Amino acid sequence: MGYSKQPGFLRGQHLTTYIQDVKNLKKSGNLAEAEKLLFELADATEEECRIEKVGVALWYYEELAKVYRKMKEYKKEVDILERFAKQ
Repeated sequence: MGYSKQPGFLRGQHLTTYIQDVKNLKKSGNLAEAEKLLFELADATEEECRIEKVGVALWYYEELAKVYRKMKEYKKEVDILERFAKQ
């Protein structure tokens, strides 16, 4: 892809630039794509946390938990919230 890998970045953009994308995917009912993107963003915030020594951003985990709830994937909902709690 040619993107330089910086903490908190995904595909060359900071993770915060994807918030509207996530909202649009959820609003359009494209939960599978929202799940995929949010999972990548959770990975990005964890990487940023490890390298920059800052806390992870809760929003991505919460939104992913909401997606799982809408998909009736309750175990995944709990798992992602537990993953956040371990940070």
